[in-house]
Amino acid sequence: MKAAYLLDPFYHAICNGIQRGVHRLFDIAPDKFKQTSYFKEYYQQTTNLDEVAIFARVNHDTTITACFGRDCTSNKAFTKNEINLLKSFEKVLITLCEMQWKNYQPSEGKGIILGSVVSRLRSSLNNNTGIALSPRQAEVALLILQGHSSLSISLNLNISKETVKVFRKQLYGKCNISSQAELFALLLPMMSLL
Repeated sequence: MKAAYLLDPFYHAICNGIQRGVHRLFDIAPDKFKQTSYFKEYYQQTTNLDEVAIFARVNHDTTITACFGRDCTSNKAFTKNEINLLKSFEKVLITLCEMQWKNYQPSEGKGIILGSVVSRLRSSLNNNTGIALSPRQAEVALLILQGHSSLSISLNLNISKETVKVFRKQLYGKCNISSQAELFALLLPMMSLL
């Protein structure tokens, strides 16, 4: 799934302004992340039980993420002491990443600009299935796939929880589905086209 990162909590943390520091995945993930189809069908397949990342900003529009993971062979998550130990070396680790990657320049046209994801999702869905979502319905769909609850979506979009429920009902109705798993199955092929 070439665009899986579009649903990744670390990616969204960076897009939402977290540019530096040590961060544990489950501390920054949406409140329903472990219940999402993305988590169950993609993330769990990585065999990671826990993940901590160091974010280092290497230029005005590029953040490098170095991840440390615990997979199922260890059968345990990072302890609070281990995370605190990483955080005690945070400045050194960030500085090392920034020094190592200071001359990095992403290839032109290779990145995906988050602001265009909603319009490209709408276009792809309409072209491939004939389903025409409004911009807000597409935003709600992406937030559902990331693992946000209705309350979390309402806070992210600055709308009421009841309004989120209306958009969710409209979204499910237009897509002729009744669950998040069906939404994931419908949109997964579209994500790869973005």
